[in-house]
Amino acid sequence: MLITTALLLPYIAPDLALPPAFASEFAPALATFLEPVPYQGPRKPIEGPRELSWKFVEVHAQMRDVDAIDDSLPGFGARGAWQFGEGIFVRGGIDLYSDDDELTRYDIGVGQTVSIRSDASAFASISWVWQEFEGDGGAESDDNGWRFEAGFRAVFDERLGGEVRIGYEDVFDDGFVAGADLRYWFLPQVALGFGYEYEVDDNIWTLGLRYAF
Repeated sequence: MLITTALLLPYIAPDLALPPAFASEFAPALATFLEPVPYQGPRKPIEGPRELSWKFVEVHAQMRDVDAIDDSLPGFGARGAWQFGEGIFVRGGIDLYSDDDELTRYDIGVGQTVSIRSDASAFASISWVWQEFEGDGGAESDDNGWRFEAGFRAVFDERLGGEVRIGYEDVFDDGFVAGADLRYWFLPQVALGFGYEYEVDDNIWTLGLRYAF
């Protein structure tokens, strides 16, 4: 109000007007202050978690209850996937379990993911699995076979995401597999995940750190 009155004084009260030198110095600064800010376009939306991505690498620790030896084996491993066009992806992983007995597991496969909506997708994959077992008494055995699975991934909010899956495997013993993972994305590309899987007769708990591209 005071600034506006000062500018109008030369017209409504010439005797009270500001000195010309002061007015000429003050006016450009006022004009700059009142200049409208150019439109910068829409704000960039906050990036959400990349739960639906099939471009990732992950390291994890696991605990596996092995029914065949009636024992639990701690282990660690890594897995990853890379998605190409049309939702096609390749996947692979390795798990190493060791205590009194040792179990090593490798898998490599290919799959397809299909978007259901912006925060959910379905997937299916087929993998070739190798398992090698070495017992405490020196007994050794190995086997390989196919694993088929299908499931869903979903984003629950800006931090949480997860997946559920079900399938079939014929390595060492034939049977169904089912599992679920819950991941907390403390960064849009980095998540801490907790998972459980029932694989034929074994129970597997997983704690993993994932980076999605």
